[in-house]
Amino acid sequence: MEVNWTYILVAMIGLIPTGIGWLNERYKRKESEVNNAQKIVSMYQKALSDFESKYEKDIASIRSEVNSWKEKYIKLKRDFDAYRRKHN
Repeated sequence: MEVNWTYILVAMIGLIPTGIGWLNERYKRKESEVNNAQKIVSMYQKALSDFESKYEKDIASIRSEVNSWKEKYIKLKRDFDAYRRKHN
């Protein structure tokens, strides 16, 4: 059986650059994905650091309002308990 080396050589000449190109593209894609992930992480960290400084005043206001409502509730409950003891 005689091997036709011309066809094998032509196939190798076609496959080798294709394989190199595929590997290069794969490397570029992975590098791009890593860069995108780093950008997303940095944006997320920036958003978290901005969140605290941006809403710190609002959070303090809400906490003081909650404490005010707690005090009102305690006072009303105390008054109601006293009224119930007095009229039972």
